[in-house]
Amino acid sequence: MKIREKEFQVGDLVMVYLRKEIFPAKTDNKLNMKKIGPCRIVRKFSANGYEIELPEGIEISPIFNVVDLYPYKGTET
Repeated sequence: MKIREKEFQVGDLVMVYLRKEIFPAKTDNKLNMKKIGPCRIVRKFSANGYEIELPEGIEISPIFNVVDLYPYKGTET
């Protein structure tokens, strides 16, 4: 199996995958978003941990593991 390394820099735009575990208990996961973005990387803690600038109204922690981040391939507006 080939493992692909992902590394981002501060200021990069990414799409964030939202796992069920990050939402409060007893919420209906069918209605939650699966991915959000584009979001800007605010701070890099290590090769595995990043702080993301989340959109208004998203009440979750802004710290994500690299496995939940995907490069944004659209055009910036």
